Amino acid sequence: MQVYTVHRAKRGATPEAVEFVPDGFSYGAFVFGPFWLAYRRLWLVLAIVLMAIAIITGIEYAAGLNPAIGGALSLLTGLFLGLEGNQLVRWTLERNGRPALAVVTGKNLDEAEFRYFSEIGGTPSGTSYPAGLPRTAISGDAGGGPVLGLFPSPGGRA
Repeated sequence: MQVYTVHRAKRGATPEAVEFVPDGFSYGAFVFGPFWLAYRRLWLVLAIVLMAIAIITGIEYAAGLNPAIGGALSLLTGLFLGLEGNQLVRWTLERNGRPALAVVTGKNLDEAEFRYFSEIGGTPSGTSYPAGLPRTAISGDAGGGPVLGLFPSPGGRA
């Protein structure tokens, strides 16, 4: 299961224009680094990363270090962006006044979107119930029996 955070829509947008940010490693940020940051419009983070790359390159050149060290530092920068890329997206959204509204899980983005919109009382316009997804998985009720765990009923304390 993939975990997503749901962030508020931009001002003036429809309520259905929320943004889903996945949790986990971002391969796009790892491979493409600064280009991924620019595509995601993370301008402050992009400026910081470019300054860090410039400083690392300057230190490497001034100290006359082996170019392999520069390659290793570039790999570490990419690894950092891969590990923290989605968290940086969340941070930027919250900084821009779009806090997280919910945390949703699903096998893919479509299922997570459906679960979120079914919980708030509707589906996005033009969407239908995902094929192959059991109705009980949406409501949190596993076959009509009691929910296992700390809460005796779906949705919280009874």
